[in-house]
Amino acid sequence: MAQGSEDPLSQFVGRFTSQVQGIPDLHPSLTIQAFLTGLRPSRFFWSLIERPPTTLPEMLQQAHQYIAAETLIVGKREETKRHHPRGGKTGGRLGQASLLLRDRHIVRKIGENHLALHQFDSAS
Repeated sequence: MAQGSEDPLSQFVGRFTSQVQGIPDLHPSLTIQAFLTGLRPSRFFWSLIERPPTTLPEMLQQAHQYIAAETLIVGKREETKRHHPRGGKTGGRLGQASLLLRDRHIVRKIGENHLALHQFDSAS
C-alpha cells in the first residue's frame, strides 16, 4: 500500500490503519516499516526517519499532528486567497516567503501545544 502523489496524509493513514487492524499478531516494527515504505517523501516522512517512533500509537500520534497542521495550513491559505483579490497572491516572492514563515510558525505552535499537553498528561 502506498500513498498516492495526490493523496493527503489523512487519507493514507486512514487506509493504512484499516488494513493493519485486520492482520492478527503483526509486529510493531514491521508495521512501522510498512507505513514508512508506503509513505511518500515529505516533511512528515523525514521527521519519522530522523526520529523513528518505537510504537504504532506513537507513530499514529505524530501522523495526526501533521494532519492537524496540514488542515490549518490549507485553511489559512484559503483564507488568504479570499482576502486578496488577485487570487491569493500577496506580492510575489516576499508574499510566498511570508506564507512559508507563517506555516512553519503554525506547525511549531502545534508541536509546542502537543508537548505541553503530553507533559500535562504525564504529570497527572
